[in-house]
Amino acid sequence: GVCQCPAGWDGDDCSTPRKRPCTNRIRTKTDPIDMPVSHIDNVTKEDRNWLEMGWMASRCAGICDEDLGLCYCGQNSTYRRVLPPPGSPPGTPPIEEGRFLVVPCQPSHNFQGIKLDWGQMPLEKIYGAQGWCNAHTVPIEHCSCALEKTTGDFCRYRREVFCLNQCSGHGDCNEGYCKCHEGWYGTDCSRSRAGLPMPPGIPDQVPGHLRHVMRAPTSLASPEERPARKRPYIYVYDMPPALNTRNLQYRLSPNACHWRSFSFHNNSDFKETNGYGLEIHLHEALLISPHRTFDPEEADFFYVPVYITCYMWPVMGWADYPWFHAPSHRPRPMHAANMVLDAKRWVESHHPWWKRRGGRDHIFLMPHDEGACYMPTEVYKTSIVLTHWGRMDLEHQSASGWPPDNYSEPLQMPGYQDVDWRELYKGHPCYDPKKDIVVPLYRAPTQFKLSPLLGAPPRERDILLYFRGDVGKHREVWYSRGIRQKFFKLAHTKLWRLKYDIVIGTAAEYPGEYTEHLARSKFCLVPPGDGYSA
Repeated sequence: GVCQCPAGWDGDDCSTPRKRPCTNRIRTKTDPIDMPVSHIDNVTKEDRNWLEMGWMASRCAGICDEDLGLCYCGQNSTYRRVLPPPGSPPGTPPIEEGRFLVVPCQPSHNFQGIKLDWGQMPLEKIYGAQGWCNAHTVPIEHCSCALEKTTGDFCRYRREVFCLNQCSGHGDCNEGYCKCHEGWYGTDCSRSRAGLPMPPGIPDQVPGHLRHVMRAPTSLASPEERPARKRPYIYVYDMPPALNTRNLQYRLSPNACHWRSFSFHNNSDFKETNGYGLEIHLHEALLISPHRTFDPEEADFFYVPVYITCYMWPVMGWADYPWFHAPSHRPRPMHAANMVLDAKRWVESHHPWWKRRGGRDHIFLMPHDEGACYMPTEVYKTSIVLTHWGRMDLEHQSASGWPPDNYSEPLQMPGYQDVDWRELYKGHPCYDPKKDIVVPLYRAPTQFKLSPLLGAPPRERDILLYFRGDVGKHREVWYSRGIRQKFFKLAHTKLWRLKYDIVIGTAAEYPGEYTEHLARSKFCLVPPGDGYSA
């Protein structure tokens, strides 16, 4: 078998440290290539020198958990993190977990009153008597809960955490990563070790509040109990966690990346704020789908799950690890392209099925703003691509109004990216209708709750044409190729709202419930933004 290691560990048996230390900068040409820059003491896990310049989100004024790059209160405060004794085995939990200390909870001055260039918050609000790290009741300032398992005013309450199919009842969920029970393996712990029985259904020991969000793959049921299987059969690869679920551990922003979450009372509900939620939604849906097969020899298609959008934000640039491959904050699409290329080459080197049809039956999802425009040609030319962006011109340039996402920006860094990364994606369009599929992006059903298609009473369609969103007021001139800006200018200078019942603007101009406006509209305008998105 192959060990799939959680954050902090690597190697054939997950015993090799792969740390993500808190730091004040990223690597330069003079630093070792494969060693993340650390700014914490090897023993105390505290910042080496508060007076040294340099900011990164992981920079820590307390105690650093270097598995995740996560900062906790320190400085002998009441709610500091207390590390296990020296010499404890790897993975030993801390004696006291402590309170989180993440941005913007970084001090603006040290204890001697000297100004720091990397902090934003007065020291008193962090380490004063009523500061976040010492207050028993109401602190002067609240810092955010960095891990999904925590909630409440002081992050002291525990709740369930999202994992793919909640580890199928055969594993423990660790911030999005499934640690499988003895005898089980796979990204979702749905496979039993060779020679062991594969019991169908959800294990009896699974608590009631989890049973309603879990599904047992129907392909595991006995022929007498399962419905007639329908093609296509889809095999879902168990990829290295660095390419998908480890990013859930690294994200340190509980609302990011996934499509559903648990409340304080462990009720599961949709996430409304993640426009890239299809990345994980589709992965989970395929894992529990009746079309899933555990036998790659009978598969019609193969799905390769890679979490590029979760990596691009909020994982990338929090610390000096991980990078794919050059340590650089921009262009972000370069890292996504390298992730996809790493995934393809891992599949090709570990399994025989890519070569069987040259990758033509392998499926990738490219859900970021400009879709597959920068997907490596080596992967794009043969595989099937699911994308939100159906741009078909062969000679294309990035139209993103967010500079770090400009995929036309060059980067070459010897030792990491030996040739200009743009060479990776030359020679293909963003979408090929002969092999690719344009798919809708993720939206929670609650965002359409007033639609008659979901059972709401029909409303008068008194809006002829509707668009509410970013109209480029504070964007680069090439944002949306100028389309949103032009529509907004025409709508307001020509009084389209008064004359024709055409609504084009932002929530400031047209407040109210978005789902109600949609239900009242005859037509909706869908102009490009940074790509397909806002």
